Amino acid sequence: YTWLNYQWLDDSRFHNTWLCNTRLHNTELHHTWPHNTWHHNTWFHKARFNNTGFNDSWLHKARFNSTGFNDAWLHNTWFQQARSNHAWVHDTCLLNTWLRDG
Repeated sequence: YTWLNYQWLDDSRFHNTWLCNTRLHNTELHHTWPHNTWHHNTWFHKARFNNTGFNDSWLHKARFNSTGFNDAWLHNTWFQQARSNHAWVHDTCLLNTWLRDG
């Protein structure tokens, strides 16, 4: 009975880990989707501005460059934090397993 109980705990922990990883993965996809859409829309926006004239295109490019830098920094920061959180959860699971089995 004890072995079965531990086996159930193991299975539950792995199931919960899978759910946690899936949730993080879906969050990344959800975050990436608007980011990719923004780039996609920007490409069309650039093409439209290029057809309207040099001055509008130059102003748009200047705005795009500064916005692109900020968005890239925020995106990288968010991704680093998500990876750190995932690693922390993973390490915590390993630590708890070591403490329990030890």
